[in-house]
Amino acid sequence: MSLQSCPKVGQPQPAAGRLPWLDNLRGALVLLVVAYHIVYMFNSVGVITNVAIAGVPGMDLFCYAVYPWFMAAFFCVAGISARLALAHTRPAAFLRSRALRLLLPSTAGLFLLHWVDGWITNQYSDMFGLAQMPGLVRYLVWCVCGIGPLWFCHELFLATLVLLALRAADRRGLLQKAGALAAAPGKTGPALVLLGLCFWGSAQCLNAPLIEVYRSGLYCFCVLAGYYVFAQKGVLCWLGRRWPWLLGTAAGLGIAYTAEFWGQNYAATANLKGPLANAFAYTAVLAALGCAWALANRDTAFTRYIRPRGQAFYLLHYPLLAMTAFLLDRFVSPPAWAYYPLLALAACTLLPLACEGVRRAPLLRLLLLGQR
Repeated sequence: MSLQSCPKVGQPQPAAGRLPWLDNLRGALVLLVVAYHIVYMFNSVGVITNVAIAGVPGMDLFCYAVYPWFMAAFFCVAGISARLALAHTRPAAFLRSRALRLLLPSTAGLFLLHWVDGWITNQYSDMFGLAQMPGLVRYLVWCVCGIGPLWFCHELFLATLVLLALRAADRRGLLQKAGALAAAPGKTGPALVLLGLCFWGSAQCLNAPLIEVYRSGLYCFCVLAGYYVFAQKGVLCWLGRRWPWLLGTAAGLGIAYTAEFWGQNYAATANLKGPLANAFAYTAVLAALGCAWALANRDTAFTRYIRPRGQAFYLLHYPLLAMTAFLLDRFVSPPAWAYYPLLALAACTLLPLACEGVRRAPLLRLLLLGQR
């Protein structure tokens, strides 16, 4: 698995065993999502949140720096993981596993836990005149407004269906052969440039008009790119050898993107469809993969801790952060700058406790995490 022992052309990742670099990257992205939501909660550029609390505008720099690319990287990681799983799992069993781990938490969890997000929103504004409606109606509206990060489960399950349909249709394995060509000597660079153009093109397609986090075209493409291209060792070796250049280029594009759109809604689809945003996002994804492969390909205490808990951290963190922000606003009223370290403290202390509690309760573990 070292860079000095790169494989033959087209050889995919081994099916058996853990890949520390992939576990470390996945865990780092989960923590990045938590950190993003701490800052996003108080953004000053009009991105809709569940609380109406003024923050520090300068902190929005972090949101501009990570929002265009970190979920795209998450979906690429999911595609690589799907390649590993399907190497030794039947498609039907893989689909059942994904349904359990994605659809169950995003439905049962919505009604059991994430409705709290909608309730908090309702404390700041009387949505749809809910005060005059029956309790059951209010509860259902709170559930709908509490989807929050659960959209990732919906998009990943959709991408799983697309991937399995393509595998079934591609009986001659043409897509896998095309992906393997990207790992051929001298062809990786041009292949990744072409893939970047496809990345930009996919960002123009299947974007939800109102709930803008649902960018089905881009996220389905990222899963397919992870499965067919980024799961190739030759491609990862190429990225790993060039991680300083990729990281520097991504940083430069990120600065340009922030300067171009500063003060605007960084999550608006119109901004994210542009060539600058997509160049930044794609290069940052390549840099994340290259850095993880070159620098984080070892099993550590962090790897062993986050590996079984990453999904729980992702699914449980947002209601905890939203409730903490609401309670601070109502009963403490700290200065704007204090919300960030206080929410970070809650994430570092209460989130691990909530995670361990849910993981040790069989029914909650099943309904909220999709884990038997």
